[in-house]
Amino acid sequence: MKRCILTIVMLSACLVAWNAGALDRNADLIDTLGVIADPFDGYDGVSGSLWGETAIASWGTEWAFTAGGQYGTFSPHRTESADYWEFGLGVKYTLPTLTALSATALYGQYDLLGSPEVRTGRIEMLQRLLPATWPISPFLTGSLALRSADAVAGRRDERLFVQNSVSSELVSGAGAGCDFSMTEDMSIVLQAVYLANENLPDGWTASVGMKYYWK
Repeated sequence: MKRCILTIVMLSACLVAWNAGALDRNADLIDTLGVIADPFDGYDGVSGSLWGETAIASWGTEWAFTAGGQYGTFSPHRTESADYWEFGLGVKYTLPTLTALSATALYGQYDLLGSPEVRTGRIEMLQRLLPATWPISPFLTGSLALRSADAVAGRRDERLFVQNSVSSELVSGAGAGCDFSMTEDMSIVLQAVYLANENLPDGWTASVGMKYYWK
């Protein structure tokens, strides 16, 4: 059931409205398929993700709708592993100064005792140093999120355990990345972000992806 829900969300990210204005490179729709590695202080994880965005024509070409999700596995220092999935919806606003601001609501579940839920609200800024139309387009990112979970996973005697208690925390992030244009309609994207959590361990999120510009 969980995989079915994630598949539906990913397809929705690809099939959002085509009557859109211009995004980066004058595209109508942008899809990003990526692989994400999470080497945190208390656990390691790896996941695959698919996100799409399209301009909202009635709001003007600066606004875009975003949707997507990811599925992966995590392991506290590679002792035991558990799967998780997450999907989200959001909006994005692009300023003329190569700056993009986005707000995203995320929902996910972990394949642990009781299948605890995780709800996240996140705001993020992306500042390009060179236009997306250039062969190389480096960028900086910053984010702030409020995350609420029904349980907390941890490690005790080298084994995974789950503490069934609701917790909320602020998560801040800062990082950088770069788009490498391979063709007019496709780029390779590399990105690394350091996340600082109030309660859970801090760590890095690194990703490599392929971004497609549909025109």
